[in-house]
Amino acid sequence: MSKSQRKRHLLLRLIIAIVIALLLAGSLFFTDRIESALGWKEDSAIPLPNAKELRVHFIDVGQADSCVIELPDDRKMIIDGGDVDAAAGLIDYIDSNIFEGQDGGFDFAILTHSDADHCGSLDDVISRYPVEVFYRPNVLASYSGFDDPGKEQLNGEYSSKNTKVYKEVIDAAYKNSDSVVVTDADDDTCNVIRPEGLQQGDAGYYEINFFTPTKDSYKDWNDYSPIMILEYAGKRIVFSGDAEKENEAEFVDLAKKGQGKFSRFDENFTVDVIKLGHHGSDTSSSREYLDTLTTPDSCASLVAVISCGAGNSYGHPKPEVLARLADMGVKEDNILRTDIVGSVLISVKIENGIASVVVNDKTITTVRSRHSWKKTVIILITVDFAVIIILPELAAVPLSAKKKRRK
Repeated sequence: MSKSQRKRHLLLRLIIAIVIALLLAGSLFFTDRIESALGWKEDSAIPLPNAKELRVHFIDVGQADSCVIELPDDRKMIIDGGDVDAAAGLIDYIDSNIFEGQDGGFDFAILTHSDADHCGSLDDVISRYPVEVFYRPNVLASYSGFDDPGKEQLNGEYSSKNTKVYKEVIDAAYKNSDSVVVTDADDDTCNVIRPEGLQQGDAGYYEINFFTPTKDSYKDWNDYSPIMILEYAGKRIVFSGDAEKENEAEFVDLAKKGQGKFSRFDENFTVDVIKLGHHGSDTSSSREYLDTLTTPDSCASLVAVISCGAGNSYGHPKPEVLARLADMGVKEDNILRTDIVGSVLISVKIENGIASVVVNDKTITTVRSRHSWKKTVIILITVDFAVIIILPELAAVPLSAKKKRRK
């Protein structure tokens, strides 16, 4: 074959390869339909034995934070307690919706960090409802004249905070709790909460895993907040207090390394609900952090909860964060702000052996892909050029060498 013929053949193969690549690339606009047609999409709900529902109350406490979890084994947990002026409204909500006017108590209370908008009224709550296990941050309460009862429990080179509001909640914790532990994601004795007497796969089994903090001290009080994931019946809900850039980066780095309990964070790992950190501040909810918890497919059904106050002076949630969620494909209707909708109730219900996420009585259909058409297209385009362009050229090299030797 002459050089001019070879060039024409190469050009023809190149055109064919490009046309095929363009067709494959164009198919990405129909990813959902193709994955459905190939049977690659499946409802994330999995057949399960019937069990009680899980209920998470994100309580409207203004520009502050508090949520209560009703676990399927009837244990109850409170995470944070709003600001100092939230006590009456918070206790009234708990009275009406959690204990329904009856005496009771919390099995777990978690103070994510020492800022007033998270610990302000928690002392009043646990004085009204005693706690079995109280989780506190690795921060000494150093208010003048107060001797922190848990000083000997603190780890490493801890920091200290001298505010009255932090002192009051730490004082109340030791007076109204059976035990107090220091939050430490590296401590295997307290970094996972499970139901008693149940194993994974049993009806009603759940886990609450603490993934951060893994450091003894941080520059910012917010970064003492633990990143926690509650998993029940195949559904996952993320809590992170006011965790900011350093804490989130720590989590992302450990997830990328994928060792130990972080091995679950592979490319297919997804969550169903995220409570955005720090009231929707742009110092939290980084794209890397959100990408670690989601896939491009899962964002369409992701529920994002933001605890913030109407007209707050911080501008929370920040426009950059809302734009980030929109860019990821999170639906506007699935972004739930307490300043707009008030308190949010999210349930995981199991009916007829199928688990579903219900938000304020609206069921969220969660559909995920077992395989990715986007990745398949990349592989097919690579094969396309390899078979049509590269391999024929490589095969032609020995033929050309033989012809030269004959001459």
